Amino acid sequence: MKINNIISVVLVSAIFLLVIISTVVKVSMNHNEREMLVVTKRIEEAARKCSIEEKCSEEIISLGLLIQKGYLDKQVHPKTKEYISEGTPILCKSLTCEVEIP
Repeated sequence: MKINNIISVVLVSAIFLLVIISTVVKVSMNHNEREMLVVTKRIEEAARKCSIEEKCSEEIISLGLLIQKGYLDKQVHPKTKEYISEGTPILCKSLTCEVEIP
């Protein structure tokens, strides 16, 4: 009888730990994705604003150009916590800007 109770407690504890661990991993991954999305959208919005104001007429704008013109401060990569390279290209076509951050 005692062995059945011990096995039941261990089994319930193991299931509980699996649920907790999987939830923590999922929340952490979701958080990292959202941080990256925020940085990406901030850069794209600055590039769009620069294009609208006709201060950036090129189709490919660098992050350094946006920083130089005062549209952004240096951006920190959310995963590595290092500055994003100022040579990062931003592609703008008809007021739609896209950036890929490595």
